[in-house]
Amino acid sequence: LARTGVPGGGAPSRTAIARAMFSRDLADLSSVEKRHVRNAEAQQFRWLNRHGVQAVFSRSCTKMVPNSSSPQAQTCLACHSVAALKIFKNALRVPPPLPENQKFVPHSYREKELGELYLRYHGLSDLVKKVRYHSFSCMLGDFARGVLNGQYKDQEVLLGAVQATITTKQREAKGKQMRNMIYPAAFD
Repeated sequence: LARTGVPGGGAPSRTAIARAMFSRDLADLSSVEKRHVRNAEAQQFRWLNRHGVQAVFSRSCTKMVPNSSSPQAQTCLACHSVAALKIFKNALRVPPPLPENQKFVPHSYREKELGELYLRYHGLSDLVKKVRYHSFSCMLGDFARGVLNGQYKDQEVLLGAVQATITTKQREAKGKQMRNMIYPAAFD
């Protein structure tokens, strides 16, 4: 459970659900249709991940534990059978991403609402928002001051990329095409 924030598993892929529901690829759906696909996925989970209690339950849990004197017999037969599912075993075999690669987990598989709730519980929500905004604006200010002071005069490719981006945006704003656009010498 420590490797994923997803609330369950074992459902068909979102792509397959989208094709079954809308006869179109997931990427071609509107945001409302994508929400319907995510809801359908949640309804088809074969197991449910309960992070708060560090347990995995079957979607069809009977909540009835077989009568046994063994302290190990704490799961119903449906929950116990999840461990035998091939798709569950495959999910367990997938190595967790390295900490430095976790930022690349697709946003659609992150529980954004839970993350924001966690930050609010710990009083960090406003701080994170301020840091994100402050860091970016400070970085841009530092870059502009560095350009004016000549700190980046030897960084022709960097300055050329910035110049090309600005020129492109200016041309787009004027409705001009990119034909005959002159790029900085660093790109030649």
